Amino acid sequence: MRLVGMLLTLAIICVLAYIGLRSLGVGQSGDVRDAQWYYHHPSERASELAYCNQHPQEQNGGECLAAVSAQTQVDAENATRQ
Repeated sequence: MRLVGMLLTLAIICVLAYIGLRSLGVGQSGDVRDAQWYYHHPSERASELAYCNQHPQEQNGGECLAAVSAQTQVDAENATRQ
């Protein structure tokens, strides 16, 4: 009986910790379009870069920075291959 109570208490603590961490935003980013996503999707990266070039006021935004970061990574890899 004591073991059941301890397991129940542990389960409640785990659930409360999970809810607390989710409400604080701790954990994996929910943003699908990060730098790695753009790295693996070249056509989307090109479209985002074109959009960012046409809208300079949004160039400091998350998706523009992610696309530029991915393009920088691609350019660096291409430079080392040559």
